[in-house]
Amino acid sequence: MRSFFFDRRIFSFAQLNLVPVYENGEPFIRVESTDFLEVCVSESRQLRSETWLRLREASENLNRYDSELKLRLLYGYRSLTVQNHWHQEALLRARNLHPGASEEEIIEIAHLSVAVPVVAGHPTGGAVDVTISRLGEELDMCGKYLDFSDEERLHTFYLHTSREQFERRLLLRDVMISAGFAPFNGEWWHFSYGDREWAAVYGHSHAIFEQVEQPK
Repeated sequence: MRSFFFDRRIFSFAQLNLVPVYENGEPFIRVESTDFLEVCVSESRQLRSETWLRLREASENLNRYDSELKLRLLYGYRSLTVQNHWHQEALLRARNLHPGASEEEIIEIAHLSVAVPVVAGHPTGGAVDVTISRLGEELDMCGKYLDFSDEERLHTFYLHTSREQFERRLLLRDVMISAGFAPFNGEWWHFSYGDREWAAVYGHSHAIFEQVEQPK
């Protein structure tokens, strides 16, 4: 399995903020594990219904590629309150690490690790963090999930992965793209459908999911 889609761009906050949103009213549903998909979410277990259907499709595509592999959902919906809290922490880290940077630069630096809430994907219910497991054990992707001690290692096309690690990242990317998700190249695990990132990656005129404080 190999995708033709090798766009390596990472969109800035300024770019995503220009993408209009026309909320389509897609409902949220509670997600559960399936034969091919492990749901390992300790907090909210809700996603937009279309996102969930596409995630299941991606998991089935992965299983057809190798019956020992499963897609593992690590994170889905995140409230705007939590997103804002994490973003404020990211801003603080950026200011400490880059004392000479302008506020605009600080916002963009922080955005690379925690998206500015107004354009963030997780609060829309359209973004997911996923990885691949084999017989219950997560595959080594180089750069652990949510370990921002070396952010470059988390970029999908990081140059210093082993060949095996890079092939695993591409496999994850391929099965998610095959189901209509947009990759975020700044984090090998992050994909989205319906949000501003998805619209920007695929050149859609607008996003279809807006952020919500709490799913209904």
